[in-house]
Amino acid sequence: MKLKVFIIIGFLLFANIVFFTENLFSVGLQVVALGSLTVLVYKKEEELPQEPQEDIEEDVVKNLHTLLEEKEAMVKKLNNRFELAINASRDGFWDYNLETKEFYLSKAWRKRLGFREEEVVTYLNYITLIPLKERAIYQEQIQQLIEEFSEYVEYVNFSFTYPLVTRSGEKLLVEDNGNAFCNENKEVFRFVGFQRVV
Repeated sequence: MKLKVFIIIGFLLFANIVFFTENLFSVGLQVVALGSLTVLVYKKEEELPQEPQEDIEEDVVKNLHTLLEEKEAMVKKLNNRFELAINASRDGFWDYNLETKEFYLSKAWRKRLGFREEEVVTYLNYITLIPLKERAIYQEQIQQLIEEFSEYVEYVNFSFTYPLVTRSGEKLLVEDNGNAFCNENKEVFRFVGFQRVV
């Protein structure tokens, strides 16, 4: 059973609403007063064939599955495009989530630093490439950034320059530009940046 609703809009005086209300219920009209605007709603029930509940649920599941597949394909395409652009630029992209400890380095940058493609690289693996003296300065700058700005803003832009020694022994001077993002508790939870050799 499906309900059809027809709406008739008219401007009626308030005094007439009571009269219309009493007389219209007998013919299936309902009066809804919205200030000086009165809406007459005519309801008519009509028999329509019903689909079995199982068919409806199956259609919904199929549609959702198709939509998810399309979205996954789009995300994969965008990720591939992004990776190609990063690799072509010879810059490095990194992303570090402090809460989950998940660390990402773009493929070309991983290779440049001496990490194998299948190797799991952590943030600690990465910072060991910074010579010990400069590593202390780098970590101090990161800590200062967290302490000074996280309670005031959603993210802070940073720019650091520091040396790296790749696993093959190549010495690089790296400029690291990115953002530190804060959560709802005003704590830094994620760093995302681009690195380039200067």
